[in-house]
Amino acid sequence: MRVARGSHSAVVLTDGRVLVVGDTDDARPYVGIPATEIFDPTTNGWSLGPVLQPAWIESTVTLLGNGKVLIFGGETPQTDPVSTVMLFE
Repeated sequence: MRVARGSHSAVVLTDGRVLVVGDTDDARPYVGIPATEIFDPTTNGWSLGPVLQPAWIESTVTLLGNGKVLIFGGETPQTDPVSTVMLFE
């Protein structure tokens, strides 16, 4: 990964790549990481994905039947629960 993460969520996309979202910045523990990352097993490499705004930790990430990714809830970097829903295409 380009950014070290620990409290992140991940999902395998329909094309075999892996989308990784969330976590906090180790240098600034109360700041979320808005950048997502995508792992491509064919190249064994990481690239930047969509920006997650606001940035949460420990969200539920689900691949839907239409190939979109539903991101639900989680916590703020201060551990307050959230019920935000986002859809990535």
